[in-house]
Amino acid sequence: MPATLKVLSVPNGRTFVLTPPKQTIGRSEKCDIVLKPETDGYTVVGGENDGKNSIETLSRRHAEFACIGGRWTITDLGSRNGTKVNAKGIGQNETYLDNDDKIGLGGTDLLFNVKVDEPESGTPNVSADPPPGE
Repeated sequence: MPATLKVLSVPNGRTFVLTPPKQTIGRSEKCDIVLKPETDGYTVVGGENDGKNSIETLSRRHAEFACIGGRWTITDLGSRNGTKVNAKGIGQNETYLDNDDKIGLGGTDLLFNVKVDEPESGTPNVSADPPPGE
């Protein structure tokens, strides 16, 4: 069952398509979903990360999404700044996701949703948001 992740931390954040069985997310080009400072990050103000790009708070391999029995889960892969689901830290526990769950990876927020329609074959892992009104 495909699902989507939308970057909430920046205006016009990108939307990524999750496809079973598993996908990793992080800064590393070796991840299935790569978050980049120039498109997905913002400058942090205050705290220990003041002046850094929010993507710098993301680990190279931060978390893994898996579709188990038709339901999506997220597991933190030992990241430095942790993973949250709806503002609650999950540690390294596999956590089930529901529609509209807000996921925090370091300083980056994403919105999880299960897609109702199957994507067409050849759909890329990264898709642009549809134009307004569609």
